[in-house]
Amino acid sequence: MKESLAPLLPFVGLGPYLVVYVAGALFALGTWRRHPLPCALALGGIGLKLVASLLQVGVMSYLAQSVEPGELAPRMSAFALMDGLLHVVGLALIVAAVFTGRGRGPA
Repeated sequence: MKESLAPLLPFVGLGPYLVVYVAGALFALGTWRRHPLPCALALGGIGLKLVASLLQVGVMSYLAQSVEPGELAPRMSAFALMDGLLHVVGLALIVAAVFTGRGRGPA
């Protein structure tokens, strides 16, 4: 039993993030009719951050187990850069969702 769950252990730390991603996606889907563009941006950002988080854990675990020690640091650094870019774009979409579709306020 323990061996069958071992591949999932690296993903345990993502639990709180996954809860927030799912809650955000459900909220965006629930308000889609009233605010379609902000919801689309939010869902895009949440989806991108979700994929980046899952890839981060999966790829780092894979690299740690299968790459020679001399090649590990450069490969992890290259992947960390790509992962960071995915997270930044995801966050930018979420921030854009916050400020999109607002009417003009008082001047």
